[in-house]
Amino acid sequence: MKYIAIAVCLALGLVLAGGTTPVGAAEFRILDDHPEGCNIALTGQIAAGDTDRLRRLTASPDDPSQTRFLYGGITLCLDSPGGSYLEGLALAQHLAYAGIASHVPARATCLSACALAFLGGSRLGLEDGIIRSVDRSLHGTARLGFHAPQLDLPPGQFNETEVKKAFGVAIRSSALLFSRLDALKIDQAFALAFFDVPDGTFLEIDTPARVLALGADVTGITDLPTRIAPQRAAQICAQVFETFDPQTYTDPDQYTSVVRTAHQDLPPQRAGQQRHAYLFATTAEGTMMWDACELTWTPPGAASGAQLRATHHALHDFNTYDYGNDTPPTQAELLARITRAPLRSALLDPALSAPAGTRLASLATAPPHLRADKPAASCAPVHHSYRVVGVQNFSNLRAAPGFDAQVLAEVPKDARVTPLSHDFKATAIQTGPCRTACQPSQAGRLHPGDNWSIAACRGSNDVWWQVRTATGTTGWMSSKYLRR
Repeated sequence: MKYIAIAVCLALGLVLAGGTTPVGAAEFRILDDHPEGCNIALTGQIAAGDTDRLRRLTASPDDPSQTRFLYGGITLCLDSPGGSYLEGLALAQHLAYAGIASHVPARATCLSACALAFLGGSRLGLEDGIIRSVDRSLHGTARLGFHAPQLDLPPGQFNETEVKKAFGVAIRSSALLFSRLDALKIDQAFALAFFDVPDGTFLEIDTPARVLALGADVTGITDLPTRIAPQRAAQICAQVFETFDPQTYTDPDQYTSVVRTAHQDLPPQRAGQQRHAYLFATTAEGTMMWDACELTWTPPGAASGAQLRATHHALHDFNTYDYGNDTPPTQAELLARITRAPLRSALLDPALSAPAGTRLASLATAPPHLRADKPAASCAPVHHSYRVVGVQNFSNLRAAPGFDAQVLAEVPKDARVTPLSHDFKATAIQTGPCRTACQPSQAGRLHPGDNWSIAACRGSNDVWWQVRTATGTTGWMSSKYLRR
């Protein structure tokens, strides 16, 4: 009852102090070549009706109900101080339904109702039905904050009827939020945390740990450590797999307890990589078991970019029945066991490699660009670099866009090139149909079918990018032969 009361009172503050119908409404703009892959920008106060406006902006011309972006979906970028709490939830619901990713770009602000809308960011795929996966991210210099304003009623401003009406809306708003925790992919503890922040403050998503708790990704991060300390490895494992959290196993009612922990360095699988093993011994109803969390860390500078992976291995055949022996496995014993099928594996946000408590802004030093696994509905180059593919030996770098232009160099297969800019300044479109498909802002609408048209143009020889090779030579290449 305590938490329900907190939620109701603070939601009432949202309704009255935040306003359900702020003056004006959010502005939506179609984007063609945003450096962070944004396809639609939302700016300004969120007001009632904004969800319907976004729905119309992205509806199929043949069937307005067909607004689902399957595969390679679009990204909505948010820059708003807040607004209507209920409309923020409605926007989140629509993003989840349509398969629209959410992103807060560099130096943008997304607070209160905007942060609620952010929670709906999703990507849709098709595998025995529509599969939804969370797709929400923020740049390291962006500000994303959740809160519930305190109730502030100046004397005489509201009559009894207005207060009762607002209180009713507050109860429905709170119930709606807490009934949608599963759909929004946040847990109750996170929701209660941002409902319980002090007046005038926000639950800021400004550290890697909070990004992980939110289930988001962070972009624009390059100032990362070259090595992960053993203590940080243990913290990451506990954050990602609750099996490695001491609180999970210290439960007298379940007769479980933590026996000991240990750390083991492992030989890297490739040059420049680190491998750690955080070992965790527990007893469950008298049986001792070892688990290993293997972390592999590739720092920035590698061809693949920074990568952090956590893998959970069960070592239940090691010292299982020797209760008096809690000696951890040696490196050789560990390597022999973790070659088997792991229980779970997860590719993590590289920002988690930073020491605990590190602020995102202090890690954001590079120009913004999309993270490696994110699709983009744009004919402009949106990644930091691209790899030469689809050729037997090499692709030609030319003095101008088009196969008739002078050849400047032969760029080997799998070599990486860097776009000169992440917009149409470094893009040349050769045909009229692709110019139309690649610039949906001219039509003022973005339909699900546009994704396929954009992908087809990028996969043809109609789109050329101006790039720089590793040797510093600048020229033009067909986007058909460049992939992230």
